[in-house]
Amino acid sequence: MLETMGDRQATIPRHPPRRERILDAALDVIAEHGAIKVTFRRIAEAADVPLGSLTYYFDDMQHLLTDAFTTDREEVAAVVRAVVDRHH
Repeated sequence: MLETMGDRQATIPRHPPRRERILDAALDVIAEHGAIKVTFRRIAEAADVPLGSLTYYFDDMQHLLTDAFTTDREEVAAVVRAVVDRHH
C-alpha cells in the first residue's frame, strides 16, 4: 500500500514486505505448533496475507522453509547464543 502525497505517490510501505512477513510467520508457526504441523494456511494466517501469496513467492513448503531458515540464520544464531549464554 502506498501513501498519497499531493499529486504524487510516496513509496512508504506501511508494513514489512509481504515475502519477509511470510518467512517470519513460518518460523513463528514452527515455534508454536512444531515443524510437523506447519501448513501454508497456518503461515498465511500468521502473516496476515492471502493464502495465494505463499504459492506466488514459494514453489513448495520446502522452498519456503529453506528460505525462512537461511534468511534468518543470523537472527536465529543470536537467539541461540542468548539461550546458551543464559544456561552457562
